[in-house]
Amino acid sequence: MIRKQGRGTKPAGLTNVVLSLNILQSRVAQWKEEERERVANLPDPTVPPGHVVMDTKEKEETLNVLVRSRVKLLEQLQNLPLRNDTLRLHNTRNELESKLAEIEDAVKIFSRQEFSLSKTEKNVCNYGRKKYR
Repeated sequence: MIRKQGRGTKPAGLTNVVLSLNILQSRVAQWKEEERERVANLPDPTVPPGHVVMDTKEKEETLNVLVRSRVKLLEQLQNLPLRNDTLRLHNTRNELESKLAEIEDAVKIFSRQEFSLSKTEKNVCNYGRKKYR
């Protein structure tokens, strides 16, 4: 015999379907969130392994420090006498010119649009910033 259900009551099978649908929707949302996290944590294919992308702000700060130190070295170099009579003067000029060449190479590197450092170079870079202040 088939029983008639009263108004306002849902069949037992329908509530199970609704519960299953809710569970399925929550699982789909969870899977989407996990996929977003996975994609966000993927390494950047443009950055070589073992390298780190430098922040724009940090890159600009380093570039400014390098430019200021280049100006200071140029001033020191211009204040030296024109004649290299003594060994000390000769060595000082060579030392300043080598530091200047090193700084100009670093400025070229830091001026690039896309820039990444290896993890060991990042420590050297921080050391370099303190060194040339």
